[in-house]
Amino acid sequence: MTEKVVDDALRLAAIYKADVGTQWNTYRQAAAKLSRLFETNLAPPRIAEALAVSRLPRVLTGLFDKAGLSNGNARALLRLASQRGESLLTASAAEIDTTGMDARDILRALRSGGQVSSRAAPPGLNAPLAIAAYYLRGKFPSKGVAAAHMGIPQSRLSEDGCPVRGLARA
Repeated sequence: MTEKVVDDALRLAAIYKADVGTQWNTYRQAAAKLSRLFETNLAPPRIAEALAVSRLPRVLTGLFDKAGLSNGNARALLRLASQRGESLLTASAAEIDTTGMDARDILRALRSGGQVSSRAAPPGLNAPLAIAAYYLRGKFPSKGVAAAHMGIPQSRLSEDGCPVRGLARA
């Protein structure tokens, strides 16, 4: 449980900001003290990355409130902000519904300009019953969208959009 506190970039930034000037004055001092406190290996660059992420607009960082933001995903978010620009990402963030999404899904949605609304199909979706189960869980506006999302030819879906006849959505 305690490792989760420093494994989330936004929480780590909050901890650093709360005690800067009282418990530590440098990233190195903070890393040493937090490593001992949480019994983990925390390097000063992780603190710098966490602070950089915390300076991004709240609309962006707020997307990760429930999902959390691991260090690797924090780096990916910083790269994305650097490549695309904060203003473009902020505009995309306003369109994203994070319900049921993890941090990777949110990053994928940001990369695509807010267009991803559900998870990508799991790899190895070959058997008709596996495709049917995935299709029935999803919300696809058309047979073509479902096939594209699942990465299968549209011909694998029947007229009602389900790959197994008789298992169509109610």
